[in-house]
Amino acid sequence: MLMNYYRHIDRNQVQFDFLCNKTKPGAYDDEVQRLGGRIYHTPGLNPAKYPLYLKYMKKLFAEHPEYKIVEAHNGALGVYALHAAKVNNIPVRIYHAHGASITKDWKLPLKLFCRSRLTANITERYTCGKAAAECYYGKEVVEKGYQYYDWNGDSTDASGNHVAVDKLIRNGTSCHDNNVMILCHDTQAKDTTVQALPAIIEHYKNLGYTFKGIDDATYAPHQSVNN
Repeated sequence: MLMNYYRHIDRNQVQFDFLCNKTKPGAYDDEVQRLGGRIYHTPGLNPAKYPLYLKYMKKLFAEHPEYKIVEAHNGALGVYALHAAKVNNIPVRIYHAHGASITKDWKLPLKLFCRSRLTANITERYTCGKAAAECYYGKEVVEKGYQYYDWNGDSTDASGNHVAVDKLIRNGTSCHDNNVMILCHDTQAKDTTVQALPAIIEHYKNLGYTFKGIDDATYAPHQSVNN
């Protein structure tokens, strides 16, 4: 999703640079650099190296005073970058909660600690749904009325990689509600989703639907959560 935004924004007005915690090449490195983005590699997320991490980030922010926004979505460990942004006076610090649970592995104690520090280090909360909001921000965030958006139409492109275009069109045009929010994904394996979208959009336009951005008045479909 992020790369899709990056490809289509006016990069003369807004530029994305990327912070990576591993030195191995990433799937989008060449494209990011071709589009004018810079890629930085931190010393990594080993807790023993956190002072070195903070030192690296302080130097990075000092060299780039134009940075005003930092966004993280790499699980609870995203608090590393967000805390570094806070102590270096970056005014907008966004966390995007993607998952509805935290993997129970040998890093679990560290992840739980990092999650406990999220609220103190962010200014904006994004989420992929109610379960993700409750997992990373707590149930009280949902109870206080923060809005989240699920979907009531599903292209089913999450059912596999390179799902057949005709199947995506058939499923993506099957919703008949007055307000439609269709679930689609954007990764390297979702090329057929891109191919299917024009037909899905045309279908709903022919039925009289209009496409709008999300605002405070947007209809918010909610899925039931069993966990």
